[in-house]
Amino acid sequence: MVQSGLLRWQPDGFKLQPFVALEHSGGKIDTHLLAPLPENSEEHYFRISRIRNEIDVEIDGDSIFRGPWDEFFRDVKHFYLRIASEVLVGGDAVSGTVRDIELTTPKGKMKPLAATIADEDRGVAFVCQDHRFVAIGAFDSKELTEPRWFRPPPCEGK
Repeated sequence: MVQSGLLRWQPDGFKLQPFVALEHSGGKIDTHLLAPLPENSEEHYFRISRIRNEIDVEIDGDSIFRGPWDEFFRDVKHFYLRIASEVLVGGDAVSGTVRDIELTTPKGKMKPLAATIADEDRGVAFVCQDHRFVAIGAFDSKELTEPRWFRPPPCEGK
């Protein structure tokens, strides 16, 4: 697994920090925190790409991680992309917006279709609103329920 994004957490004064989380096939997750971003930061661009046998993670065009592809992805038959908002402890609120998702293959670029369903798990959801994916809710660690799937507000035609 290779994951990248932004987080704010109390030990670092809730400053906006980029991170890269790595899991070698079947191993433990290793998270690397980068230097906090300026407080007036508004939008950031993330890219995870593969060229030959190398995976590269970028934020705003700058490489923040490079490594051998086959150390992380041995089972390419079950390969997938996931957009999510995560929390650490009960009561944590989620926030964030994702837009302009683009997948590139050797045959060219694809623009994924707008989501028709969204998931909600213990008070946290990632839904599609006005052509964007928006993280909403607060995590309730005591609510022991299975994730549920529902239709989000319309994304197209606004």
